[in-house]
Amino acid sequence: VGLSVRKIAKLLGYNNHIGLNNYVKKRNIRVKVDEASYEEDIAS
Repeated sequence: VGLSVRKIAKLLGYNNHIGLNNYVKKRNIRVKVDEASYEEDIAS
């Protein structure tokens, strides 16, 4: 997945991980998030 969690969450209208996780679970999509890339998203 080339998109960051933050960008995906913003795109879907969610402002947190929980909403994004629920969205993912409902669609049976597996998302592998690298902690380092996530920290990068927060910093930017």
